[in-house]
Amino acid sequence: MVDANRMRQPAAPLILPVDVDDAPRSAAAAPGTHYPALDGLRGLAVLGVMFFHFTKAPAAPSALGNLLVLASRAGWVGVDLFFVLSGFLITGILLDAKGCPGYFKNFYARRSLRIFPLYYGVLALFFLLGSHVGHFDGEEVADAVHRQGWYWLYGTNALFAFDGDWVCEPLSHFWSLAVEEHFYLLWPAVVFFASRRTLAWICVYLIAGAFTIRCAFVLCDFGPFYSHLLTPSRMDALAVGGLLAALARNPGGISALVKPAKIVAAVAAACLLTIYTATHDLSPRFAIVRTIGFTLLAALFAAVVVLAIAARPEHSAGRLLHGRTLRFLGKYSYALYVFHPLLVPSLRRWVPADVLATRIGALPGLLVHLAACVAMSVGVAYGSWHLYEKHFLKLKRFFEYHPPMPSSPPTPKNPPTAPLRLPIVPMNSRRAS
Repeated sequence: MVDANRMRQPAAPLILPVDVDDAPRSAAAAPGTHYPALDGLRGLAVLGVMFFHFTKAPAAPSALGNLLVLASRAGWVGVDLFFVLSGFLITGILLDAKGCPGYFKNFYARRSLRIFPLYYGVLALFFLLGSHVGHFDGEEVADAVHRQGWYWLYGTNALFAFDGDWVCEPLSHFWSLAVEEHFYLLWPAVVFFASRRTLAWICVYLIAGAFTIRCAFVLCDFGPFYSHLLTPSRMDALAVGGLLAALARNPGGISALVKPAKIVAAVAAACLLTIYTATHDLSPRFAIVRTIGFTLLAALFAAVVVLAIAARPEHSAGRLLHGRTLRFLGKYSYALYVFHPLLVPSLRRWVPADVLATRIGALPGLLVHLAACVAMSVGVAYGSWHLYEKHFLKLKRFFEYHPPMPSSPPTPKNPPTAPLRLPIVPMNSRRAS
């Protein structure tokens, strides 16, 4: 799924880039400025998502290895964090751009330049070459090719929900990109025509509506993918981010939200811990996770966004989020997200954790496998950015946000005539001439 930050699953999660330079030029002041901590937050989220997928590889059991795998099983929640971040950042961009010429044109052009080249480039390569890559399941690839229209039109979340299956595992993560794209398509009009106060209420209604829809799907015994993947079911996380962006533009800004955020984070975390204690696994296969669990995650991550922005760089949390490693991963998170599941089948054959375990031990074998997976993903994402993506991003200069020119006061139709004033010449001056 959405890059840097401003007022900006599983099989697979979401990471969509939201770029710093998407902010209107008039939004230089907080809260529309770039928050480096959010780059770090995205980096942390994408690491969780990658470990979620990479630790699915067969591995020999070990105490520490089992603990690592258990912890990584919660990595899918990075998807919800990215939804909240996207709602926050995109809504902020749109709020700051209201009144700028080319509001719709600039937004859609800039989003397209950021998202489409990589998304459609990867799709084209996969459909052309996927059947020739022996590491992919041939039947899955053929099924995806047969129904590729769903992928081209960002309909994968609906396809998977209606099918009750991921169809093609290497492309299963594209469902969240579809959710994001639907949000990008409709949200600019909502922000444009609503006042900030009305927008906040719309976000509240969407949060309640998404929760209600998920509960209805569960009560009516629809398949779990309906409440997990469909856009109306997941709008609460995006709307929570939008609500946060609207509130952050009230007097006091983000600083005024820090104390409430601490309370929300504590309550949401306690409730999620209770759910985990009851289920022994925070997985979307449980109905309680797909209903109230998703809403609690959205609330928790909204609070995390506030606290991340407010964290001072010299404090431990601030140092972590401002660190080069997480910010580096945050910068390339979109490509990391798109590519890493596609690399998993090959990496499981090239660097198999279970085979390594027989040679160097269970835990070292797992760690070497994970390190190789991360290194390969980072290398491909880095190359994609510098050799391909950034050349499209240069075109954003043709779609800059500019504040409207200040209007001059109206000229009256019949302006009053100034009184005629004749120069007064001193008498002595006349005599001198």
